[in-house]
Amino acid sequence: MLRSSSWLTWLVLLLGGCAAPSASVGSTAVTGSTESLPARHPELTLSQIAEILCQYQLLPEPVLSRLPEHYRPSQLIRQEDLDFLQRHPSYLPETDLDRPGFYAALSRFDECTVEREVDYGNGQAAVSVRYTRPRWEAASLRGPGILQASSPTKRLIALNRWLLRNPETTTTWLTVLFERTPTGWRADFQLPEQEKLHPREVLSCSDASRPVARHFGPGMSKPRLLSGSWPGYTREALEARVQGLLIAQCHITAAGETKDCCISKPLPFLEWTVLRQLSRLHFEPATYEGEPIDVEYVFHLRFSLPR
Repeated sequence: MLRSSSWLTWLVLLLGGCAAPSASVGSTAVTGSTESLPARHPELTLSQIAEILCQYQLLPEPVLSRLPEHYRPSQLIRQEDLDFLQRHPSYLPETDLDRPGFYAALSRFDECTVEREVDYGNGQAAVSVRYTRPRWEAASLRGPGILQASSPTKRLIALNRWLLRNPETTTTWLTVLFERTPTGWRADFQLPEQEKLHPREVLSCSDASRPVARHFGPGMSKPRLLSGSWPGYTREALEARVQGLLIAQCHITAAGETKDCCISKPLPFLEWTVLRQLSRLHFEPATYEGEPIDVEYVFHLRFSLPR
């Protein structure tokens, strides 16, 4: 895994045409070319699986399109979760960063460190991971030089230049649950179980039973996104060629958590997914007179079909 101190070294090596240094993902060597493939491991350990899922941003939700081709999802994730995702392809919507090879490039600048591994002895285990990354949610990352780079090398060069201008990082702690299966340890995301506990309900902002916090207004500082991905298109919305403005509201607490989200202006095939994604965002909270406060915040989300 590459640390922020090596970004300049990467840029010099790439511009100079030298061979890039290698980094380690689990026990597998990964070289500077995104096209090189590591050797397959017959039985990955708990820590190796947790590092791979963290490195390619499949935590806390397993967006499988981010995983490089040389890793099979069945090597990492239990079959019940994979079957659920196959039955519900839009359950985890993709973002504008979900494109071939992009997360493989981003992974070179993320740092995932296993802090603790616990085997509960009953076929279940857990791994705690410290995840440090640049602020990939920044709008400036979406420039054509990065998203539409013509080769992996040019994308890495563009990313290094972006990181030199945006050196700030953020750190979160993630917990990965595991289940012992006949083929070894697999990450347990509990997707079908969570769906039964929390069925797909779309709450309208006009619902009188919904709790409402103080509305965001003058004199308050805006909440700033710290972690999570903004909602993206679902497969159904793309196939139906849905476009337009969706408006949602959420309660952002003084601790930066997002809850009690609702829809005030819907768009077909997007409402439930938007609420689910918004509820997973974490913010630096709004402040008033220097103190963090709970606020009711309105999100204007414009969806436009790719050209």
